[in-house]
Amino acid sequence: MPHLFARGRKPLKSMLCASVAAISIGVASPVLAQDTDAATEASQSMSSSISHKVEVGAIDMTNSNMDEVTLREILTGKLAENADQLAGLNADTIRIPELRFSYEIKVEDTVSTNEMVLREIRFENVRNGVAQRVSVEETLGDFGTKGEVETPYEEVGFKYGLSEITDMNLPALLGAYGLIERPKSDDMEVVYSSYKLAGGDITSEAFSCEFGKAQSGTFSAKPSSMDFTKLATMVEEIEAAGDNPSQEQLGTIVDFYAQLLFGFESAPTTMDGIACSGEEDDNKFNFSTGEISIGSFGNGIYPEFSVSNIEVKVEGEQEGYFKLDNFTFKEIDFGPTFAKLGEASEYTEEWFEQNARSLIPTIRGLTIAGVEFDVPNEEEDGERILGTMDKFDISLAQYQNGIPADIRIEALALKANLPTESDDESIQKLIEAGLTEVNLGFVADLDWNAENEQININALTVALKEFGTAEIRGTINGATEALFANDPQMAMMSAMSLAVTDLNVMIDDEGLVKLALAQAAEEQGAPVEAFANQVTAMSQGMIVGMLGGTDSAVKLGEDVAGFLGGDKKINVNLKAKSNSGLGMPQLMMLQSDPTKLLDFVDLNSTLE
Repeated sequence: MPHLFARGRKPLKSMLCASVAAISIGVASPVLAQDTDAATEASQSMSSSISHKVEVGAIDMTNSNMDEVTLREILTGKLAENADQLAGLNADTIRIPELRFSYEIKVEDTVSTNEMVLREIRFENVRNGVAQRVSVEETLGDFGTKGEVETPYEEVGFKYGLSEITDMNLPALLGAYGLIERPKSDDMEVVYSSYKLAGGDITSEAFSCEFGKAQSGTFSAKPSSMDFTKLATMVEEIEAAGDNPSQEQLGTIVDFYAQLLFGFESAPTTMDGIACSGEEDDNKFNFSTGEISIGSFGNGIYPEFSVSNIEVKVEGEQEGYFKLDNFTFKEIDFGPTFAKLGEASEYTEEWFEQNARSLIPTIRGLTIAGVEFDVPNEEEDGERILGTMDKFDISLAQYQNGIPADIRIEALALKANLPTESDDESIQKLIEAGLTEVNLGFVADLDWNAENEQININALTVALKEFGTAEIRGTINGATEALFANDPQMAMMSAMSLAVTDLNVMIDDEGLVKLALAQAAEEQGAPVEAFANQVTAMSQGMIVGMLGGTDSAVKLGEDVAGFLGGDKKINVNLKAKSNSGLGMPQLMMLQSDPTKLLDFVDLNSTLE
């Protein structure tokens, strides 16, 4: 698997745009037998469960070097046989009033009938296979299911308005799909310059949706040696052989997917949004979004997908709403996956088991921003669950054998109301303390420094409004590449060699200590003030006893006592005396004799 896995220029395309382009020139039409009518010709093939046909209305051609019979053959299935003629097409205009594609799927006693109709298909100013403009005035669809399976969506119809493509390059498209001979090259050819869809709607008895306008820029592809008809034949051979492909067939399948991911590239695509409404179980619902955007496909990258202003509303017994300012799923890089597949001499079950983690693509994460919800509490009649969240973000990078070595997870202002009462004792204590909501935020930020073989704990932070903040920062040595090894034993041995070189713990109290002491005093049946004094004195004595009577141990004991006694903020820092850090051998020794801790680390504490 040579050049398919090389990172050169960018590739892949929005399949939505490619599909519309393919349909408009008949690429998606199956190879079918033909049946003639006065105004239409149909092609039809049957299997035990599927039947389908294509019907083409009258064709008007002006100054064309292709006759109507040949174009009709292409549209009804004989594309491969006439691909070279299509690539050299010249015409001032080609008009197809209607193209109808229908198919029926039967599974036992359930039958699904589906039909798609394209109206007013036009090719304008076609020279040497390049059309200045290709358009479909209207696209209609009708899907239905009848039989034993119950579904609220027995009849679904859709309608889209004008779709148009500029500078449609048929030779480039046919070459990309391996249907005509093209000089092999890693350079991209422009298949079309722009794509636009006017919008449309989907309707059924249960719901209806409207879709806004969509548009995209340039779509390019590499000339490909992949023949899709040969691929289809190979898939049939595999199925006939009992779904047990040969090494050669597995290699062909891998090459095929590499072509899809690395053989195309596209500009970003945007759509104005979606608005849906319907009714179910006497509850009316509305769903809507703002702009939907998809980034650029190419070079093995599945792009970022983003939706803004998502809103769901329900009216009726289950009345409530959910709002989301933005949802973004970040890009996925399949480069590492196909690079590893390219190294294989054989695709055996053992090889896949040994390299499973290396085949995991690089997933960059996701972001959710501006959440707000108000929904019924199903466990408590009359209660509602209300909450908001400013932001939740997962950012992942520097993957090692399928594991991200750089991780940042962040949540800002995660708010939720508390019920009037709860069976959970800890929640009930919060309610009794007068709290009506929780307001939480947290950050986990770690990265791996490969050169220094260190894991940096940039922040492990939890903040609870009206209670306080806790934060840990530090550095861990001995993080070699073996930590991410495929071999679990090697990874475990590497983890055993990790050692802490510095660690800083900060707690900023805003009421949590007071609440905890009050609850503990209540459980002991003791006055709060007396109990707090007892805990303060006990903690100071325990720390000095465990760590010995050194100045730093005594200082820590005093600071912890002061913190429990009402001081707001405490900071504790540990720094290893050895450059190698505090590792597993030292920790095992400290289990039996904690007073040895200060032989290995310098201890400092401060109180505010």
